[in-house]
Amino acid sequence: MKSKKFIPLLIPMIMIFMWVISFNNIVDYNKNISAEYTSHIKAAEKYLEKDIIIDAIDEYQKALSIKSDDYDTAMKIAELYGKLDDKASEMSAYKNAINADKTKIDPYLIISDYYIEKNNFSEAYSVLNDADKYIDSQEIDTRLIKIKSRYSLSNLRYKNMLPYFYLNNSSTGYSVVEEDGKKGLLSTGGSWTVKCQYEDVGIYSDYVTPVKKDGKYYYINIKGYKKLVPDEPMDYLGAFSGGYAPAKKGNVYGYLDKKMKEYKFEFEFAGGFCNGVAAVKKDGKWAIINSSLKTVTGFEFDEILLNDYGYCSEYSMIFAKKDEKYYLYDKNGKCLSEGYDDAKMFASNEPAAVKKNGKWGYIDNKGKIVIEPAYEDADSFSIGYAPFCENGKWGCIDKKGVVLIKPQFELLKPFFKNGTAFVVDDGKKKLITVTIY
Repeated sequence: MKSKKFIPLLIPMIMIFMWVISFNNIVDYNKNISAEYTSHIKAAEKYLEKDIIIDAIDEYQKALSIKSDDYDTAMKIAELYGKLDDKASEMSAYKNAINADKTKIDPYLIISDYYIEKNNFSEAYSVLNDADKYIDSQEIDTRLIKIKSRYSLSNLRYKNMLPYFYLNNSSTGYSVVEEDGKKGLLSTGGSWTVKCQYEDVGIYSDYVTPVKKDGKYYYINIKGYKKLVPDEPMDYLGAFSGGYAPAKKGNVYGYLDKKMKEYKFEFEFAGGFCNGVAAVKKDGKWAIINSSLKTVTGFEFDEILLNDYGYCSEYSMIFAKKDEKYYLYDKNGKCLSEGYDDAKMFASNEPAAVKKNGKWGYIDNKGKIVIEPAYEDADSFSIGYAPFCENGKWGCIDKKGVVLIKPQFELLKPFFKNGTAFVVDDGKKKLITVTIY
């Protein structure tokens, strides 16, 4: 009986004993690590006394592998690579210094200066942008603004070119262009998806592109071969998305599936599906429908904003006009904002331009004002830039309202994902490209 009473006392004693052993092992391990680290540092210093830099670097690197947060050692390695004039290794070492302590400003500035000297502004911007997340510095802000303010202008080689459109947030965008009176389709990579040989052309989607040739609409595949032809002549064909493509027959719009079966030819207008929804118009009123061809909202709107391709929801956000005001809706038909006098479609997932009391400002995709209305005119944010107008001239601001490109153009549209935008300069439509791309 006494042994049974002793067992409850024995267990805690064993646990304490094991903890003491573990603690001592940890202490011994840390002592060994510290000794090894110190050994490498001393060895590096001896090599430096003899000016054997490469071996000193090797010892410092071994020390850094033991203590990866040793900022001073990481910076010492970078400094020594600089003496060897090994720029690639020097920059890599400064990146290790950043990893050791993200709150130290020097390596960020050194790396960004190196990239700026090489005219690699996109890399310089990336480094400084990372620094801005951890360090509140006017020096970093100034350099970021300077880089973002750089741009180049180029002539537009096409008579007409529509904005790039990224259907369902695709990584590839397409632009309808016109040459010698014929239309084609250009991808964001600059390669032809459809050469300029058609009277009309739409967006490539679901392996086919709508085109018009010799007065007839049909679909072609990626090789340009005729693939789908409606059973009856159509006056317009749109791109497929969500299983359906908008089409117009006479004065009535509806939808086709890939078997060319017709659905709901009863609308005054029918837009394409993007992110699962489309805009339709009936009896003078607009509504949102989903890809099951069912209404998400009633026919209650006086207008729904559309892009150049007839889509209302490229970034899942929709502006619709009701009772003389524009409201922001999500793709489920939920109203997210107060009413505005005017609005511009979202050009990305960044804030969109809205007008209130005669001035333009910006709201985010939750409907919250992020820049108070203060501008003569404005357009929506993309890649961190937003066009704004002052005294009849257009420039760009960042999300803090800082002017990046001073107002100087007759018109400036939102930037595409590839860093370009349409601009009107001295009466000519051109492309502007920011150097962070």
